[in-house]
Amino acid sequence: MQGLCHCPLGFSGDHCELQEIRCQNGGKWDGLTCHCPSTFSGSRCEFVVGQVDLDTVDAEVGMEVSVDQEFSPDLNDSTSAAYKDFSDTFPDQMQKIYQNVQGFKDVEILSLRSGSIVVDYLVLLEFPFSPQLETEYEKMKSILKEELQNVSHNGDSCQHNQTLCFKPDSIKVNNNTRKELTLEAICRRATAKGYEDFYFPLVEENRLPASPNALWAWTAPSTVTRASTLWRGAVLLAGETQRTRGSPAHSPPGLPAGRSPRPRPSTHGGAPPTCQHPRGPCARVDPAGKVVRFCDL
Repeated sequence: MQGLCHCPLGFSGDHCELQEIRCQNGGKWDGLTCHCPSTFSGSRCEFVVGQVDLDTVDAEVGMEVSVDQEFSPDLNDSTSAAYKDFSDTFPDQMQKIYQNVQGFKDVEILSLRSGSIVVDYLVLLEFPFSPQLETEYEKMKSILKEELQNVSHNGDSCQHNQTLCFKPDSIKVNNNTRKELTLEAICRRATAKGYEDFYFPLVEENRLPASPNALWAWTAPSTVTRASTLWRGAVLLAGETQRTRGSPAHSPPGLPAGRSPRPRPSTHGGAPPTCQHPRGPCARVDPAGKVVRFCDL
């Protein structure tokens, strides 16, 4: 009787000659390699990336407007033909109104209620990242309201060019949004689910890299700094946790473990020394508040 090969995990075939590639963390296998999400790397997408760079930030503005049209009970039912027709028409018209607003992407209806037809909706936006992000966001609220008011006050346009007519005095901007624009919230949304606590925001010119905290805070090409200190344009925000030498209390899964770095104290008047590493410069803050850089994670 011919014997059978009992293959180790990850191999199959009569002679265990076939390697089973199982992409992890949402990776897709194309027959040759795993294509990983932007937040993971490795031959099987088994490692979280050391840094997530953000050039743009998604945002949303909550708004309310009344459509000069009789409300029908069918609009309370999201499966009705009347609701589906309105949910197609309203976004299409908003696309035309906001087509010249920089950063506009789409609108999302949250609810419909009586009072003519009162629409609660979100305007979905994309901003280039900048330190003035919240200021730009407040300006955008005014722009969105003004654009809709301009169309609503134009009676001829409403009659001839629009399927829906809006009541000018009903246009409101509210706080019905799901996305905070604090740097910490932006960073958490950008990182892989389940790994949010291992990253902190680091502002670098007009980008927002989200770098893992604990001991593996490498950021290339800029240098990580402690709060309120500026070196080469990179600022580590105040209040972020940095761990001391040794394994972190909660090591990020998928990051190198079991190898403690060898810290090298600064000898250049507080500025970190030059440190080369295949992954780029890396740093931590010691208990005395000094920045210590190391190369060999």
